[in-house]
Amino acid sequence: MVYQKDMMISEVLYSHEDVFEIFEKHGLPCSVCNGAGSESLEIAARVHGCDLEKLLEDLNDLQL
Repeated sequence: MVYQKDMMISEVLYSHEDVFEIFEKHGLPCSVCNGAGSESLEIAARVHGCDLEKLLEDLNDLQL
């Protein structure tokens, strides 16, 4: 799986066991957020002041 900015948070959350740790590292409390089912990674990053490119890089590194 390649993680992209338009993916829904809910889709990403359970795609890999280390996603929660990466979200925490980037200050994203998405695992307890009501918006997880309707927000994309891009929106979540913007709302929480997270560097979207670095988040995507870390998520995509999970594939290695």
